Order: sequence, then C-alpha cells, then structure tokens
Amino acid sequence: MSVDIKDWTNKIWNILEQLPGSSDVVARERQKWEVFEANAQVRIVIFGAYDAGKSSLLKRILVQSGVDIPSWLTVSSYHETFEVCQVDCGQLTFLDTPGLASGNLTHDQQTLEAMKLADAFLWVLPPQLITSDPALFTRVLCGELMVDVPDKVKVVNSTIAVIARIDEAGVDPEDNLTGFLELSQRKVSELRQILEKEDTNNILLNTFAVVADPYQLVGNDPDPSIEDYHIASEWDGIDALLSSLNNLSLSSQRLRQYAGARYVAILAFYIKTEIQTMLKDNQFSLSIINNEISATELQQEKLNNFTETTLRELEFLIEEALSHIVRSFSNFSDESLINLKSSLEMIIDKWLENAYGERNYLANELECEFRERINRPSFRKLSETIDEIIEQSSESPEPDKKLVKNAKKILSVASRFRDGFQAYAKAELGMSLEAAASRLRDLEASGKTLQEFIKAQGKSSTFSGLTHFKKAKDLVKWEEILDYTSPLIEQLAILALELTDDILSSQQAEERASKRRELREKLRIQVQVIKNEASSEFIRSCQVIESWMFKNKNGYLATKVDLEKMIFSLQSSLTLLTTGSKT
Repeated sequence: MSVDIKDWTNKIWNILEQLPGSSDVVARERQKWEVFEANAQVRIVIFGAYDAGKSSLLKRILVQSGVDIPSWLTVSSYHETFEVCQVDCGQLTFLDTPGLASGNLTHDQQTLEAMKLADAFLWVLPPQLITSDPALFTRVLCGELMVDVPDKVKVVNSTIAVIARIDEAGVDPEDNLTGFLELSQRKVSELRQILEKEDTNNILLNTFAVVADPYQLVGNDPDPSIEDYHIASEWDGIDALLSSLNNLSLSSQRLRQYAGARYVAILAFYIKTEIQTMLKDNQFSLSIINNEISATELQQEKLNNFTETTLRELEFLIEEALSHIVRSFSNFSDESLINLKSSLEMIIDKWLENAYGERNYLANELECEFRERINRPSFRKLSETIDEIIEQSSESPEPDKKLVKNAKKILSVASRFRDGFQAYAKAELGMSLEAAASRLRDLEASGKTLQEFIKAQGKSSTFSGLTHFKKAKDLVKWEEILDYTSPLIEQLAILALELTDDILSSQQAEERASKRRELREKLRIQVQVIKNEASSEFIRSCQVIESWMFKNKNGYLATKVDLEKMIFSLQSSLTLLTTGSKT
C-alpha cells in the first residue's frame, strides 16, 4: 500500500512539472516539501474552534512531557492565538493555530495553510462539540480541500479528536466520578454519531475526552509543574491521549508518505482550479473576439456598400451631365462647352459635399458602435486578457495589438474630414480650389520651372514647395481632363445632329455608327477618369476607416490565434491532471 502511495505521489509531481507555465510554482512548492520531508519530527497541527481549549491542552501536554512552556503560549478567556506557532516535544512537533470558524478569515487561512504540511492532526473540540460551521470541519476531515485525492490518501488514520474541558460539561468528577466518566463516553459517542452522518467517522485515529486544566487552577501560569495538575491525574484522560500521540512516531514513515500525497494533491487541486478558471476566462474572451470579428466584418461590408453606392451615384451624375450636352446639341453653342466645366464642377462639388457628409455620418455611427462595445464589461475583460497574452509573449507586441488604444487613436483620424470636399481641399491646401487652379494656370503660362515661379512670385502667392504643388495639382486635376472631354462631346453631338439631318447610305451610316461607338467608348472612359479623379480623395478618406477596421480585425485575429493556442494548452494540461490523478 505504501509503495502505491509513494508511486502515486511521484507521478503527480512529474505531471505538475510538465505543465506549461507552472514550473516556477511547482519547483518552489517541491522545495518546500523536501525541506519538510528532511525533518524527522512528526508534525502535528492542532486545530479547532478558537475557544475549544487548544492552548490549554498544548500547555498540559508540554508540562506532562517535561518540555518548557514557550513565551508565546498563553491561556485566557480571550482569543490569544493570532498566528501559527510551533514547539518541539520529543519526537513530535506541535503547531498551535488561531483556529477555524472564528469569524476571522485570516485566521482560517493561516490554519488551513498550516494543515497542508502535516503528518497528523489534533482536533480539539469544546464539550458542546462542533459549535460553529460544521460544514467547514467536515470538509477538512473528509479531505474535500483535496478534491482529486484518492480516499486512501486523505486524512484517514491521521487525526486524533480531543473533547477538551470535559469537566465543564455539567458533572463534577470530584462529586460523581462514575457520572463524569459516563458523560465523557456519551460525548465521545455523540461525536462519532455526528461524524457517521457525514460519513467521516472512519477518518479518526482515536477520540478522547480530557481535562487539560482541572478547575482552571493553572490558567496562564507561565511555569506550571506536573504537581499542579495532580488533582485530576486519575480522571483527566491525559495519559491515554499522550500514549496515542507518542505512538504516532512509530508510524512516522506511513504518516509522512500520506502527508506527501496530501501535499502534492492539494497543489494539484489548486493548479487545476486555476487552469479551469483561466480556461473559462479564455473561452469567454474567445467568444468576445469572435463577436468583434463578426461586428468588424459587418462594418466593413457596410462601408464597402456605402462606397460602391456613392461612386455609382457619381458615375451616373457625370454620365447624365455629358449625355445632356449631347442631347441638347441642337441648341449647342460655344457657351455650352464653356459651361460644361462649370456644370461638372457644380455636380462634383455637390456630390462631394453629400458624400463627405454621409461618410462622416457613417464614420460617427461606426465609432459610436465601437465605443459602445468597448465600454461593455465583457470587452474590458477581453482587454485584460489581451494584455495578459502580450505580457506572456516572448516577442515585443506590435503597437496596434493594443486594441483599445489603437482603435481610439485611429478613430480620431476619421473626424478630420468635414463639411465636404471644398472645405477639405481648403484645409489641405490653405487656399480654395479656384485659387489653386488659378496659380497652376499662372505657372503654366509663365513658362518657368516651379522653383523659378515660386522665387519670382513668393510662396504666399504660389506654393510652399513641391509637395504643396503636387497636392494642388491632384485636387484640380479633373479640370484638365475636362479639356480633353469637351471635344469628344462636340464630335459625338455633331454625329448625332448629322444622323437627323441627312439621308445616308448604308456604308455611311455604318461608318458613322462605328465612329459614334468609338466616341462613346472614349467618352465612357473619360467618365471613369473624371469619376476616379473627382473621387480619389473621397476614396482615400474612406480608406482611413477601412484601415482602422483592417488593423482592428488583424489584431483580433492574432489574439484569436493566441487564445486558441492557450485554450488547447490549458485543455491538455487539464486532461493530464485529471487522468494522472487517478489511481
């Protein structure tokens, strides 16, 4: 049996050492165990309710064993033990604890922490037996603090129960010794019955009813002698308890092996609990990531649909304007061609104004949707998980991997496009489109290079430099295209007029029809050129939003991959722990 326990213990240690991310914790805990294992003393933890009489009992054991009373061991009607203290007594080492179910969480934690490294346990109860939180004591006794520990590894045959202060139970042993002894046995039986109901009776090595300090004659005397307790030596039950305690040293090897199994099992349980919590958190974060990816894809689709619809509208407006010129050629004049530029300018400017207005509205809508999502508690939890992944990564994270910071930074770019193309162009150039076009014409008419022109006219009257010049040329470029488009419209319109005025031969009709198709194709191409030039800045502004979405989505996808790897690793660790802890 003992060999099985030792093998099981070593197997759990080996499993824990293989778990990713746990090596430091496991190494530290194993070192702590090895220090404990090297100590030949049988370590006994005294636990129980804070008023059970633990300190009085320990004091009596020490006096009875001829051991000096340590200064920290005091006895009073108040709660005197505030920390775990230990004292050697022959081959035994006793740890006095603050107590369980005292209403002080720190004291409970101190006691349970001390119980993790122990060969045996001395459970001290008052005459009223389990007076507070019986469920806690039951969990301790049945090993529920060590969920995955096999039954044979729990606290079986390692716990001695002591009903202390039995002289306060109602019968004075000096007046009625028989009644006192019968009462003591009834209390022992009563405790066993309570434990049988909880199926924990078989875990006790032995049960005693004792009187540690008869009639409280010793109290807080710092240096009592055995003679001070002599009045109750025939009925205090201390000798039987001491015999049982000293016999523990005869089973020290068995107790130590069970202690090792309990210790590693407790560690495995806490690591498993941590893994389960991390797994749950990461699975939740993964669901949020998937939702964010879906939401971003829907936003991308919305932006794409908006861009395509808006550009189709521009194309339609340009075609309609050019077609109108062709259809009205019967009233055509030089003024009509001169007005063509003005007409297209008005159409494009109006379109740009509406397009930027709608784009800004869409950008605000997308921004509000995003801000609403990132302010949800679930997203804040996701941000924490992302930060943890970044901290755990051996590689330096890219700046855009900090999703929330990056999103806010990129979102701020969207707000710089405002009030349509004209205002945007003025903000970009520091002048109106008309002024920019005028300066470009002046430059062309001067016959000078850009540098010569700027030097002659001055930067305030021309351009600040090459970059400024190129930007201005880009923004008014479509005007140059109209200079090429106008003759095409004129030729197409003349052909249309001739078709209505002349009776043509089949060959002439075919030639002119072919010419019309050629011109119309050229005109169609020019429509696309005008549309592309007129919409280039608008498309760039939409690409700012698209870039923001792209970076967000890439960040989400990268985090999703990391989360899926972590989830797989955690699930593997959990499976290894669960299957490995079975015997």
